[in-house]
Amino acid sequence: MNLINPSLRACLRLPGTAAPQCQTTSAPEHSHASRTSSRMTKAMPILLGGVALATSLTAGTVVQSADFAASNAGSLYNGSGSANLVNSGFFSANMQPFNSSLGTLLSFTAKWEISGLLSGFAGPTGGNASGSFTNPTGGVLFTIAGGIYDGSGGGNGNGAGPDQPFIVILPAGGPIVSDKTFAVADAGVTYDPAILTAVTGTSPFAAAFTGGVTVSYGTVVNLAASVTGKVTLTYTYQSTSSPYNTWANRTFANGPLTDTDPTHDPDGDG
Repeated sequence: MNLINPSLRACLRLPGTAAPQCQTTSAPEHSHASRTSSRMTKAMPILLGGVALATSLTAGTVVQSADFAASNAGSLYNGSGSANLVNSGFFSANMQPFNSSLGTLLSFTAKWEISGLLSGFAGPTGGNASGSFTNPTGGVLFTIAGGIYDGSGGGNGNGAGPDQPFIVILPAGGPIVSDKTFAVADAGVTYDPAILTAVTGTSPFAAAFTGGVTVSYGTVVNLAASVTGKVTLTYTYQSTSSPYNTWANRTFANGPLTDTDPTHDPDGDG
């Protein structure tokens, strides 16, 4: 290899032409060491010819979420009785499937956090209240597209003496939390494969918590009830991208070519 005055000859068949157009590029003799290094670097894609371009793998995420909130503001509970603050089906959100044009889906994570609060006053003889996450038609479950993958419920109660304030945190011990990651490779092994089918499909699907909130109370005054929740669905994927820019990819699509655009020459040697 001539390292004193290296030259490259590259040809490109342009659309509408019968013969390839060729170009020879030579480096001047001065500062040959640094120029050789630069030219050798630029020549590498040309010398590789039909060898596939190296690729870099990049991890990415797509996040979507939904918030839930309900209360009995404007209709506080008084006296004794029971009420459904929210019914089963309240905690449900339509999610978009993974867009496969982004790359290859590796896993997806569904995270839920749900909590409630009761606050008010006991009546003149004392009072109490309780709340629970229930589903009168089945279990309190977490689902994706109807596929069950987790379950959690619970409740709590409290009371106070005559005319005293009190609160009830729902459920006892703090929020209901479900944080589940589904590896694509584990479909049908650790979770219902119908979940993956929905996530990689073409139509929106429901991420849901099947519990509603029921409140029971006895001799209370202005009992306020509220519940909040959030679901976050995160897709983790791997995208494949070329380390070369667009002009290099076009070069390989049409055959070898020496780049002559000065904007592609970071060392300024032409």
